Amino acid sequence: MYLPEWVATKRAKTESEFWKDDVSITRRYGAWRSPRENATEDRMDACREFRRFDDLFFANEGSDPGRLLFLLDAFLHDLSVGQFPYTVRCIDKRPDDRGIECDPKKGLQAISIYSSFSGSTTAERALSSSHIRTDILDFDVGQDHGHPVILSIRFESEQRHGEQSSDQADILSATVTFEVA
Repeated sequence: MYLPEWVATKRAKTESEFWKDDVSITRRYGAWRSPRENATEDRMDACREFRRFDDLFFANEGSDPGRLLFLLDAFLHDLSVGQFPYTVRCIDKRPDDRGIECDPKKGLQAISIYSSFSGSTTAERALSSSHIRTDILDFDVGQDHGHPVILSIRFESEQRHGEQSSDQADILSATVTFEVA
């Protein structure tokens, strides 16, 4: 049995000492829709979806993962039915001479609430009866000439005190951006 020197002498491990068996812990979150009652097939599908550990998402410290998921779900639903009670802009920053029009509905087909993404709250201000927040969700959606394409959705949302839980908010605006990293 091998005992590392820093363990035997009870000294603190230095920054330059990296061991293959070191463990790093990262907090990730997953989405799961509750199955309908009395529907065995729906329950099995929901349980199967819950085990998709490759599709977990990351929320920066200070961000509410429930609200991030709520915003994404509401946005995708509104996009699918064509009802936008808020402003949606689409910006394509990919270097491309083909003159592709930026269509958020087409570009967002590759993502869902089960997609892997990272989310962060970048700004927050309190009003007398609500909070206005800016949240950004980033998705790696593919490759363009060997470079990853990042899709970002920037939400401005309002959470009304006493009317909504901390996981809910009204989307005021959404900006969809495609960019080659």
